[in-house]
Formats: sequence, C-alpha cells, structure tokens
Amino acid sequence: MSMGLYVLEGHTPVPCSDMARWGEMFRDIKARRVAESQVADFWVSTVFLGLDHSFGEGPPLLFETMVFSEDGETIGRLDRYATWDEAAAGHELMIALCTDEIIGSQFDMQALITKIQEKKCSRS
Repeated sequence: MSMGLYVLEGHTPVPCSDMARWGEMFRDIKARRVAESQVADFWVSTVFLGLDHSFGEGPPLLFETMVFSEDGETIGRLDRYATWDEAAAGHELMIALCTDEIIGSQFDMQALITKIQEKKCSRS
C-alpha cells in the first residue's frame, strides 16, 4: 500500500511505499518543480507534492500551483492537479491571470489578491 505517497519517474507519479525513497525524492526540489515564474511582485510556483491531496475524492491530486507575494506570504492556491501536464497548464493559467491584472491600466495589487483567492474558493 502506498500510504498516499508518490514519487516521480520522469514526469509520471507512481505510488511509493518506501519512506526512504520518498524522502530522497522529496528533498530534490529541482526534480519536483514543474515551473516557477516571477510576475512583477509575485512568485508563481508549481511543484509535485508527493502526497495525495484528493482526500479520496477522485484521482490523486499530486501537484500544486501557489502564488506568493514579494515578502513570501502565500496569496492563494490556484489549484491542485493529478498530472505533470495539468500542473504545467495550471501554472501558465496563473501567470496569465497575474499578467492580465498587472498590464491593465488600473493595476491594483489587492484586487489581484482577491481575484486569486476567489479563484481558489471557486475550485475548492
């Protein structure tokens, strides 16, 4: 039984029951990072979590995109994903969301934060 733990083989998540193997994989952030981007004062990060966050509802959710403010505070989670490809697409969606707000003539950081948090709530 995998205990909800997964490792990556290439970009493919596979169940893992060996805690030592899982720990080794988890320490290698470069291997787990799908993408990271700086968008103005925001840092968008998409990573492989190594743990199933689906809580038994649907396919395992093993990847996550998060947005951080300049001071490192978490602004909001866009979504969790089952596959590397979904996570990469979700990362690009978050970049687009952030960029659309920033290049608008009336950029408002608080409005962007609110929009990201609303997006988080609508997907939860």
